[in-house]
Amino acid sequence: MSQIPDPSPTPALATDRVLKRFFGAEGTMLLALPAGTGPGHRLIVAGAAEATVIGRDGHVASGRRIPLTGPGLVVLRHDAGLVATWIEANEYGPWPQPELQEAPLPGILPLAGEAMTLRVTSPQPALLTARTTSPVILAADGDEPELFPAGAEFHRYLQDASLLHLFSPQDGPLSGSIELVATPIVPLAEGVGDPVTVASGGTALFGFTVEKDGDIGIGIRAEPDRARVRLLDADGKALGDGVVQMRHLAPGRYLIEAQVPPDVPATLVRPAVVGIKARPSGPPEDVIRGYLDLAGLVPATNARGK
Repeated sequence: MSQIPDPSPTPALATDRVLKRFFGAEGTMLLALPAGTGPGHRLIVAGAAEATVIGRDGHVASGRRIPLTGPGLVVLRHDAGLVATWIEANEYGPWPQPELQEAPLPGILPLAGEAMTLRVTSPQPALLTARTTSPVILAADGDEPELFPAGAEFHRYLQDASLLHLFSPQDGPLSGSIELVATPIVPLAEGVGDPVTVASGGTALFGFTVEKDGDIGIGIRAEPDRARVRLLDADGKALGDGVVQMRHLAPGRYLIEAQVPPDVPATLVRPAVVGIKARPSGPPEDVIRGYLDLAGLVPATNARGK
């Protein structure tokens, strides 16, 4: 590959700040990678965009999380909306680290300053909902930031405590307020649970306890059928995804997370779980599948995790 043109006239990224832009239409933006970038650095893209990095050494890579080999040019292809991109070095990014604040739950707090860090605590596991009245960039605990150009509607399993990192989506301070709400986890027994209505962009959490090591069938029937479903352990770690799952689980506490996308109307969600009661050998797999079928949850695949 021939050497790329000198990108010096192009706006440059920096290792000590985040580039944040609201784009009114889809398009392409060129950005220069600064001198000093190389192995150990990564380009991260968040929002409705992806990037191609063309290194001065001829290396070309595309995506939203790209290891860097040195200086070069970034071709940022974006849709309309909020986009953020930054350079991360050795797992440390350029996001500000403000003083920690304790947040009431439930409660409403004004947003101020370039960034805020809130610690939210709950006496028992719950579904945490964070809503803001203005655009915001939000990261929970060690997760990568999520962009909310129209205000946040954020849901997360809260085991006992969580850190919410809030950043201004533009040059200048945060504005508006944040509302924090905790919703109890819906308990599940063996069989089909009661239906729950989940709002557009909302989340429901169902909890169940496995008494004996064995094969467990879980399912979610949603109307409309657009829900995204994950199986979580008691710490919130994802164990699998799909509206119907069959997993080999050890005794303990587990969660079914059902998310309704923002572009889907309010959805009626009905959970089912089979095999959690202790039996000498547990129900055969064909019995589990048949039970889920009777519940209207026809397994598309047999996703067993051992």
